[in-house]
Amino acid sequence: MIEFLSSHYLEFIIIFVVTGFLGNLLADLFIVQLSDSTFPSYLSTNGLNAYSVGMSTSLCGLLFYTLVVFRDPERTEESGKLDVFILTFWLFIGVLPWLYSFIGGEPFNISGYVHIGGSLCGLALGLLALLAKKVIKTRSFSA
Repeated sequence: MIEFLSSHYLEFIIIFVVTGFLGNLLADLFIVQLSDSTFPSYLSTNGLNAYSVGMSTSLCGLLFYTLVVFRDPERTEESGKLDVFILTFWLFIGVLPWLYSFIGGEPFNISGYVHIGGSLCGLALGLLALLAKKVIKTRSFSA
């Protein structure tokens, strides 16, 4: 039982660290590319020469990773409707500030870019984890 819990904690700690690191790198890459070209009015290069290091990038990545893993149709654990509702609610709360730039508010800055970068990394890692579990499962059945 303890081994099972520690493996899940380790999984989420790894996702937390990786999405924070990759999300910041992705945001930096995007803002540098953006500075070399013309861009729409809802984007900006605010924060190009600044640093943005925080836990929120990792939390966005962890949120999207968890959402993908919880929506796995082959999950054997009992998933309640309340779990999916809570994740969907937090997803909505997390995405809502991104819409502000599109409806005429202030353009995106480095903070928005790192949150989007962390979220995309979490989504990609969640899909990769589901694909890996499916491949391992099919190989164990065929062997």
